Amino acid sequence: MKNLQLFLLLATGIIMSGCHNDDDKKTQADILNGTWYLSKTLSPQSGVSETYKKGDVKWTINESQHKLVATDKRIMIPEQTSMYDLPNDTYTYTISAWGGTCDNAFRIEELNFGCITLDGESLTLTTEAADGVRYSFVR
Repeated sequence: MKNLQLFLLLATGIIMSGCHNDDDKKTQADILNGTWYLSKTLSPQSGVSETYKKGDVKWTINESQHKLVATDKRIMIPEQTSMYDLPNDTYTYTISAWGGTCDNAFRIEELNFGCITLDGESLTLTTEAADGVRYSFVR
């Protein structure tokens, strides 16, 4: 009987130790990679916000090449009144520190889109610390 109990305890331990969540191993780069759709821009300073239909503004991020393809389908040239005005093109991006404000600022070429927050299916870029805009993206 003791042998059976020991066997069951050992078998349970082996089974439980073999289970793990691969999602925990995803890096920021893995999560960032892919297609993102701009859903909203907000200027907390002025209270002005804009919402976007899915597909109006799309970013396709290739982490291995540090490339971002921006596509704005609203009009050929973004309106001057829009808070989002990145022309359709392919850009190089970097993620680096931003003067102590955050550990991971998102820069496209010379433009600083601010602190980056990744939460599963949402991506937020914000320069609120410098009275700037918050960009909210979804998958």
